[in-house]
Amino acid sequence: MLTRLLALTTLLLLALALPAVAATYAQSPGYATPDRDGRRDSRRHLEQLRKNLGLTDEQTQQIRAIIDDRRNQLAPLRERCHADRTAMRAAIRRGDLNEEELRQTAHRQADCRVDGLLQRRSARERISALLTPEQRTRWEERRERISGQGSHRWGGRQNF
Repeated sequence: MLTRLLALTTLLLLALALPAVAATYAQSPGYATPDRDGRRDSRRHLEQLRKNLGLTDEQTQQIRAIIDDRRNQLAPLRERCHADRTAMRAAIRRGDLNEEELRQTAHRQADCRVDGLLQRRSARERISALLTPEQRTRWEERRERISGQGSHRWGGRQNF
C-alpha cells in the first residue's frame, strides 16, 4: 500500500513539474511573446491567420470575438485548476495526502483538462464554420503541418 502511494505521489509530482518546464520552454526566444497581461500574443496569431487565409475584416472581427470569448470562459477554469494544484502540492509537502484525496484531486485535474479541451474544440469548430471551403482547407493543412512538426508546447498540448 505504501509503495503504491509513493509511486502515485511520484507520478503526480512529475505531472505537476512538467507544465512548469514546458511554460519556461514555450517562453524562450522564437515563440510568441506574451501580451502585457501575460497571455500569448493572440493578436499576432490572428494577424497571421488573416494573412495566410485571406480573411475578410468581418471574419477577422468574428474570430477575434470567438478568441476573446474562449479566453473569458477559460479564466475561471484556469483559476480552479490552479487552486487544486496548489492545494495538492501543499498537502504533499505536509505529507498528509492520503490515497483517496490523491485520487479525488487527480480526477478534478483530469476534469479541468477535459473541460479545457472541449472549450478549445468548440472554439475551433466555431472558427471553422466562419471560413470558406478554401480557407478551411488551407487552415486544416496548416494545422496538420504544424502538428506534424511537433508543437513547441508540451506534447502538442495547448495551454488553457
